[in-house]
Amino acid sequence: MKWKITENRFVGFFDIMGFKDFVARHDSEEVYERLKLIKKFLSDYESLDKGSLKEKGAIKHSIFSDSILIATNGGSNLDAELMINRCNHLIWHCFKNNIPVKGAISFGKMTMDFDNSIFVGQPLIDAYLLQEELQIYGGVLDCHCDNRISEFENVTEYFNRRFYKIGIQTKSGKITHSTLKWMSGGIANSDVPESNLILVDEFYKTVSGRPRKYVDNTLNYCEEMKKIINNNDT
Repeated sequence: MKWKITENRFVGFFDIMGFKDFVARHDSEEVYERLKLIKKFLSDYESLDKGSLKEKGAIKHSIFSDSILIATNGGSNLDAELMINRCNHLIWHCFKNNIPVKGAISFGKMTMDFDNSIFVGQPLIDAYLLQEELQIYGGVLDCHCDNRISEFENVTEYFNRRFYKIGIQTKSGKITHSTLKWMSGGIANSDVPESNLILVDEFYKTVSGRPRKYVDNTLNYCEEMKKIINNNDT
């Protein structure tokens, strides 16, 4: 599939938390290996045969410093599923490797020229700004992404259960957003296992003081998501 340079698409922006401190406290090789681990995961994932989701070139990524950019080739139901699935797996993979990340997904017209590293458009700005507001680890959908998904017909329950509307902590207080269900790699119909909560709890070992609020807030919304899933199953 030919990549479209300018198109209405889903755009995800993720930030690696504590990156500046990590760079200051570790040598260049360790920093490089951490980024390479994320890069390898995204590259390997794009090469997988996903059955009905197999669309070569349908989704691409770029990593620069502590920022991760992911974009689809269009704005279809398939593109939305690819994006949300990819971001859920990315968060889970990072947490398993003790890498805290937070991010947001938006939608709209975006220029993505990977050959020339030119990325410009409102969705990137919107995703970045919302990500900046978050005081959790994980990812959320903004209103433009929500609105595009609401336009799809015959959206499956499986798709809907990859994210839940939950009140999450931001710089402005607790605000409800569609929040990615990254637990268990984003498997839609599974519970929130205790082992995934332990992944978040491990971040207490890496931060003190004010940054610990991110761990507190993440555990809180994980517990809330767990209750919602359990109530839906009863």
